[in-house]
Amino acid sequence: MSDAATRIVQNLITRGVVVSVYTTAKMTTVRVITVDSDDTEAELFEPHGFTSAPLVGAEVIVVRIGGTSHPVALLSADRRYRPTGLDTEPCIYDDQGQKVTIARNGIEVETTKYVAVDSLDVRLGTGADAALVRWPELLAYLSGATFPVTGVADPVTHVVTGTAGPTASPPGVGCATTTVKAK
Repeated sequence: MSDAATRIVQNLITRGVVVSVYTTAKMTTVRVITVDSDDTEAELFEPHGFTSAPLVGAEVIVVRIGGTSHPVALLSADRRYRPTGLDTEPCIYDDQGQKVTIARNGIEVETTKYVAVDSLDVRLGTGADAALVRWPELLAYLSGATFPVTGVADPVTHVVTGTAGPTASPPGVGCATTTVKAK
Protein backbone atom coordinates (compact mmCIF):
# COMPACT_ATOMS: atom_id res chain seq x y z
CA MET A 1 0.00 0.00 0.00
CA SER A 2 1.36 3.43 -0.89
CA ASP A 3 2.13 6.06 1.77
CA ALA A 4 -0.81 8.17 0.57
CA ALA A 5 -3.22 5.24 0.82
CA THR A 6 -1.89 4.36 4.29
CA ARG A 7 -2.41 7.94 5.45
CA ILE A 8 -6.00 7.94 4.14
CA VAL A 9 -6.82 4.73 6.05
CA GLN A 10 -5.14 6.04 9.21
CA ASN A 11 -7.20 9.24 9.02
CA LEU A 12 -10.46 7.28 8.70
CA ILE A 13 -9.99 5.46 12.04
CA THR A 14 -8.52 7.27 15.05
CA ARG A 15 -8.65 7.52 18.84
CA GLY A 16 -9.86 10.46 20.83
CA VAL A 17 -10.70 11.79 24.28
CA VAL A 18 -14.24 12.90 25.17
CA VAL A 19 -14.48 16.59 26.11
CA SER A 20 -18.30 16.84 26.27
CA VAL A 21 -21.38 14.61 25.99
CA TYR A 22 -24.91 15.36 24.74
CA THR A 23 -27.55 12.76 25.67
CA THR A 24 -30.83 14.55 24.91
CA ALA A 25 -31.20 13.34 21.29
CA LYS A 26 -32.09 9.83 20.13
CA MET A 27 -28.37 9.19 19.59
CA THR A 28 -25.76 10.30 22.13
CA THR A 29 -23.25 12.74 20.65
CA VAL A 30 -19.73 13.22 21.97
CA ARG A 31 -17.30 16.03 21.30
CA VAL A 32 -13.85 14.52 20.94
CA ILE A 33 -10.28 15.72 20.61
CA THR A 34 -8.54 13.11 18.47
CA VAL A 35 -4.86 12.09 18.70
CA ASP A 36 -4.12 14.40 15.77
CA SER A 37 -5.73 17.33 17.73
CA ASP A 38 -8.89 17.40 15.60
CA ASP A 39 -11.89 18.78 17.54
CA THR A 40 -14.94 16.91 16.23
CA GLU A 41 -18.46 15.82 17.17
CA ALA A 42 -19.47 12.21 16.59
CA GLU A 43 -22.56 10.12 17.19
CA LEU A 44 -21.87 7.36 19.72
CA PHE A 45 -23.06 4.01 18.38
CA GLU A 46 -23.98 1.51 21.10
CA PRO A 47 -25.11 -2.14 21.04
CA HIS A 48 -28.89 -2.64 21.07
CA GLY A 49 -30.22 -2.68 24.62
CA PHE A 50 -27.20 -0.96 26.19
CA THR A 51 -26.61 2.72 26.67
CA SER A 52 -24.37 4.93 28.74
CA ALA A 53 -22.98 8.43 28.72
CA PRO A 54 -19.19 8.37 28.73
CA LEU A 55 -17.57 10.71 31.22
CA VAL A 56 -15.40 13.61 30.12
CA GLY A 57 -11.91 12.10 29.78
CA ALA A 58 -13.10 8.72 28.51
CA GLU A 59 -11.54 7.44 25.30
CA VAL A 60 -13.35 6.60 22.05
CA ILE A 61 -12.60 5.08 18.65
CA VAL A 62 -13.71 7.49 15.92
CA VAL A 63 -14.44 6.29 12.39
CA ARG A 64 -15.06 8.72 9.57
CA ILE A 65 -17.64 7.04 7.36
CA GLY A 66 -17.48 8.32 3.80
CA GLY A 67 -14.46 10.51 4.52
CA THR A 68 -14.63 13.35 7.03
CA SER A 69 -18.29 14.38 6.70
CA HIS A 70 -19.85 12.04 9.25
CA PRO A 71 -17.63 10.82 12.09
CA VAL A 72 -19.07 8.20 14.47
CA ALA A 73 -17.72 6.93 17.78
CA LEU A 74 -17.92 3.15 17.87
CA LEU A 75 -16.65 2.37 21.35
CA SER A 76 -15.96 4.23 24.56
CA ALA A 77 -13.74 3.08 27.40
CA ASP A 78 -12.60 4.65 30.63
CA ARG A 79 -9.40 3.16 31.99
CA ARG A 80 -9.71 5.32 35.13
CA TYR A 81 -12.62 3.22 36.42
CA ARG A 82 -12.33 -0.12 34.62
CA PRO A 83 -12.22 -3.04 37.08
CA THR A 84 -9.01 -5.05 36.85
CA GLY A 85 -8.21 -8.62 37.77
CA LEU A 86 -11.20 -10.13 35.98
CA ASP A 87 -10.61 -13.50 34.35
CA THR A 88 -13.09 -13.90 31.49
CA GLU A 89 -16.08 -12.51 33.35
CA PRO A 90 -18.22 -9.77 31.77
CA CYS A 91 -18.69 -6.78 34.06
CA ILE A 92 -20.86 -3.65 33.97
CA TYR A 93 -19.33 -0.85 36.04
CA ASP A 94 -19.42 2.87 36.70
CA ASP A 95 -17.21 5.61 38.08
CA GLN A 96 -18.61 5.16 41.63
CA GLY A 97 -17.23 1.64 42.08
CA GLN A 98 -20.58 -0.05 41.48
CA LYS A 99 -20.49 -3.17 39.34
CA VAL A 100 -22.36 -6.25 38.23
CA THR A 101 -20.08 -9.16 37.37
CA ILE A 102 -21.15 -12.42 35.75
CA ALA A 103 -18.55 -14.50 37.57
CA ARG A 104 -17.76 -18.21 37.35
CA ASN A 105 -19.52 -18.87 40.68
CA GLY A 106 -22.57 -16.65 40.09
CA ILE A 107 -23.69 -13.09 39.49
CA GLU A 108 -22.15 -10.55 41.84
CA VAL A 109 -23.71 -7.11 42.48
CA GLU A 110 -21.49 -4.63 44.32
CA THR A 111 -22.76 -1.23 45.45
CA THR A 112 -22.86 1.03 48.47
CA LYS A 113 -26.24 2.29 47.27
CA TYR A 114 -29.65 0.58 47.07
CA VAL A 115 -30.71 -2.01 44.48
CA ALA A 116 -34.19 -1.41 43.04
CA VAL A 117 -36.38 -4.05 41.40
CA ASP A 118 -39.47 -2.49 39.80
CA SER A 119 -41.68 -5.53 39.36
CA LEU A 120 -44.77 -6.98 41.00
CA ASP A 121 -43.42 -10.54 40.90
CA VAL A 122 -39.94 -11.96 41.42
CA ARG A 123 -39.00 -15.62 40.86
CA LEU A 124 -36.61 -17.03 43.45
CA GLY A 125 -34.96 -20.45 43.26
CA THR A 126 -34.50 -22.90 40.42
CA GLY A 127 -36.48 -25.65 38.70
CA ALA A 128 -39.23 -27.26 40.76
CA ASP A 129 -38.05 -25.39 43.87
CA ALA A 130 -38.55 -21.96 42.26
CA ALA A 131 -41.10 -19.75 43.99
CA LEU A 132 -42.91 -16.72 42.67
CA VAL A 133 -42.72 -14.01 45.31
CA ARG A 134 -45.13 -11.09 45.30
CA TRP A 135 -43.91 -7.89 46.92
CA PRO A 136 -46.88 -7.34 49.29
CA GLU A 137 -46.37 -10.84 50.72
CA LEU A 138 -42.61 -10.37 51.01
CA LEU A 139 -43.11 -7.06 52.81
CA ALA A 140 -45.64 -8.69 55.12
CA TYR A 141 -43.19 -11.51 55.80
CA LEU A 142 -40.39 -9.10 56.60
CA SER A 143 -42.58 -6.99 58.88
CA GLY A 144 -44.03 -9.98 60.76
CA ALA A 145 -47.58 -9.34 59.51
CA THR A 146 -50.20 -12.01 58.99
CA PHE A 147 -50.83 -13.49 55.54
CA PRO A 148 -51.89 -16.85 54.05
CA VAL A 149 -49.30 -19.66 54.11
CA THR A 150 -49.24 -23.20 52.77
CA GLY A 151 -46.91 -25.15 55.01
CA VAL A 152 -46.02 -25.58 58.64
CA ALA A 153 -44.79 -22.84 60.99
CA ASP A 154 -42.42 -23.90 63.76
CA PRO A 155 -44.12 -22.74 67.00
CA VAL A 156 -40.80 -21.68 68.57
CA THR A 157 -38.86 -20.06 65.69
CA HIS A 158 -41.90 -19.02 63.62
CA VAL A 159 -40.00 -20.13 60.49
CA VAL A 160 -42.35 -21.54 57.84
CA THR A 161 -41.53 -24.69 55.92
CA GLY A 162 -43.52 -24.54 52.69
CA THR A 163 -44.62 -21.76 50.36
CA ALA A 164 -46.18 -18.44 51.15
CA GLY A 165 -48.96 -16.40 49.68
CA PRO A 166 -51.74 -16.74 47.17
CA THR A 167 -49.27 -17.60 44.42
CA ALA A 168 -49.02 -21.08 45.96
CA SER A 169 -52.77 -21.44 46.42
CA PRO A 170 -55.52 -18.86 46.80
CA PRO A 171 -56.64 -17.89 50.33
CA GLY A 172 -59.12 -20.37 51.72
CA VAL A 173 -57.91 -23.20 49.46
CA GLY A 174 -55.48 -25.29 51.49
CA CYS A 175 -54.07 -22.21 53.23
CA ALA A 176 -53.73 -21.43 56.88
CA THR A 177 -53.22 -17.94 58.22
CA THR A 178 -50.25 -17.53 60.50
CA THR A 179 -47.83 -14.85 61.58
CA VAL A 180 -44.43 -15.29 59.99
CA LYS A 181 -41.38 -13.57 61.42
CA ALA A 182 -38.17 -12.84 59.57
CA LYS A 183 -35.11 -14.74 60.78
